[in-house]
Amino acid sequence: MKNTLLLIAGFLFVLLFPLSPVWASPPTVMDITVTDVTPVSFSVIWNTDQASTCSLTVFNDENGVSDISSTVTITPHPTRNNNSSVVAAAQNRGVMKVRITGLFPATTYYFRTSTITVSSAEESIYPQTAPYLAVTTAAISGKTAGDTENERPFTNDLISMNVYESDGTTPAQGALVLGVVEGGRYPVSSFVGDEFPSPQAALDLNNIYTDTVNKNIFINGGETITLSSYYGIEGVETTVWVVPANHTKLVSRSPVGLADVMLIVKAMNTPDGGPDLSHIADINDDNRIGLQESVNIMEKLSQVR
Repeated sequence: MKNTLLLIAGFLFVLLFPLSPVWASPPTVMDITVTDVTPVSFSVIWNTDQASTCSLTVFNDENGVSDISSTVTITPHPTRNNNSSVVAAAQNRGVMKVRITGLFPATTYYFRTSTITVSSAEESIYPQTAPYLAVTTAAISGKTAGDTENERPFTNDLISMNVYESDGTTPAQGALVLGVVEGGRYPVSSFVGDEFPSPQAALDLNNIYTDTVNKNIFINGGETITLSSYYGIEGVETTVWVVPANHTKLVSRSPVGLADVMLIVKAMNTPDGGPDLSHIADINDDNRIGLQESVNIMEKLSQVR
């Protein structure tokens, strides 16, 4: 009879106090970094030791008195093409990224991170108390050094990196690459498999701003770039490279408009209408024209104008 009572008591205890909330632990937050800062936006990335989702709370002051989260746009795990497979892979491996948009230039904001485990909904807030972490948006967007009113040099400042799992052959889908360029105030980042197929991650160096006047850096090539691969649960790997020299400098004498689009369409659809752009129009087969593809198209068009 005593054993029966003990068995019933144990059964009731399990019903009233499920094991998962008791034994589950909140996620550990690691490697928090502010990245992709522009005049109107910024992102925050970090690693955690469990599959998780993430968010930020944004303030106007370091003590968290003025919460402005409802007045800005908060996007957990942002991708260029709303790539759900990349988002799921990043969450599962513990790579967190949140983008904040709708901000003002040259303004300091404060934030705290929220990490919630997928398995048990345990949450970690960091920092737990004020003062909160700070970021200052860029002041000027546009490479205007040496420009005239009607002529603006620009270059294809994209750099890609292949990222693999520890076996050296499996693409590390959902991992994230962070690029720090010498002289830049904040780094830039990109998920593996976002816009470019895995194992590639492509960093847009146009969003590197100086650490002095907070204006776009003109990347000429030869600068040192530190590339860190965020693997989430598996930690971070870092390598140092040199940015390749730009081989092409394009001159746009007016914004890309309808006439440019018509030239592209004509060139792609009329054998005698101009150069064949079919091989450069959609180089990654994602059914859209990205930054690198636009530069390639404009380069080809500049040869026939």
